[in-house]
Amino acid sequence: MGDSDLKVRVSEISPVLIELEVTIPWSDIGGRMDRTYARLGRDAQVRGFRKGKAPRSVLERTFGAAVTKEVLAEVVEERLGAAIQRCGRRAVSTRSVQPGAVENGQPLRFTAKVEVLPTIGDIVREGLVAERPRTDVAEADVDREIDRLREEHAELAPIEPPRGARKGDVVLVDYQATMAGAKEPASKAEGRQIELGKGDLLPGFEEALLGATEGERKEAPITFPEDHARPDMRGKTATFSIHVREVREKVLPDPDDEFARDLGEHETMAALREALAGKMAKARGESAARAVERSVVEDLAKKNPIPLPGALVEAQLEGMEQEILRLVSPGTAPDPRVRLSDEIRTQLRGQAETRVRGSLLVAEIATRDEVVVTDEEVDAHLGGIAASTGRSPAKVKAEYVKGDRMEALRAHLMEKKVVAGLLTKAEIREVEQETGHEHDHEHEHEHDHGHDHDHDHEGGHGHGHG
Repeated sequence: MGDSDLKVRVSEISPVLIELEVTIPWSDIGGRMDRTYARLGRDAQVRGFRKGKAPRSVLERTFGAAVTKEVLAEVVEERLGAAIQRCGRRAVSTRSVQPGAVENGQPLRFTAKVEVLPTIGDIVREGLVAERPRTDVAEADVDREIDRLREEHAELAPIEPPRGARKGDVVLVDYQATMAGAKEPASKAEGRQIELGKGDLLPGFEEALLGATEGERKEAPITFPEDHARPDMRGKTATFSIHVREVREKVLPDPDDEFARDLGEHETMAALREALAGKMAKARGESAARAVERSVVEDLAKKNPIPLPGALVEAQLEGMEQEILRLVSPGTAPDPRVRLSDEIRTQLRGQAETRVRGSLLVAEIATRDEVVVTDEEVDAHLGGIAASTGRSPAKVKAEYVKGDRMEALRAHLMEKKVVAGLLTKAEIREVEQETGHEHDHEHEHEHDHGHDHDHDHEGGHGHGHG
């Protein structure tokens, strides 16, 4: 049977949700039934009959419900795709399918609610505003970087004479949480090193460690916050049994020429500062280039509030949440019980909607403007990745082909071309650079050459365990 025999009636429930009423002639249903029973007749074991000898009427009494269910699922899945294609909309997800009853000799009718991409009318591209962070590096910025390097190369020294732990000290502890008389496996550690005063512990845990002495054992009742990563722990109180194994004091190296030489690349502190300033300026320039691209797409989305399919927003939100959780606990297997708080998810949802809306608008502009990414542009981009990672262009290209990432790379480059076009007409405003992100540039640079889009990681908190 061809799809031309299909009857489809389309009702628009919303700009991104349609209902299809599909009618399939009995010839298609009956033919599938005949083929299924023929297969059963050859293979089925029916009491009282030799294999392959049971008549159709017996097969219908024995397997009728199962055959009907199988045929119905098969035909609905197949014909739903054809019906969606017939209506000329791009489907995102199927919300629900309601099949009708199968009656011998009668057409089959079923209805389906389908989320679709919105039909986009005129796109406002004029008057866009994009924010570009300033890229200049002040002496105070270099000072902060020097302080970070000193912290990174600090030594942990025994405290003489011994005293209780205080902020800035590093303690080595074992702990085990108990709740309602049972040990909580996820809140256990042996030999965990904790720097006091950083504020990344559960409320009350650090207070229990302040003043503690080496070798001390103590118990502390601690209530998990309402935005804790695990919903089943929120608001509950556990007793933490803590063993303080060591209390050490951080000793930072002096910021002098000897420290510069110890880092291995520069003979003097002045040379180190100059090199750091250059590196930070380069990182800020790369970060600003990405930021201004995100900003113009965000303004495009703001000025064109097209409706969004819920499934796309949920998928984007889920991806953002998982990315934040990976950043919070790198290298650990994902725990399905760990979720961001409802407050953070609400904040992220707005960002997810902006990203999805921006992506749909950029894709539509690419189609309307017939934006094309050439093979030469792809090769040039892969060559840039090769140069920055010390690999050969052929090897990088082979990795993309093997990983089935070439199509996504082309889409990424097409998006970059559209965004570049938007920026040529946009008003670009300089804003102050946020501090503290200079060290993310290597990861961001690698991701920018990757197969998807850049991701922000705002909003992550409430993940601490004790």
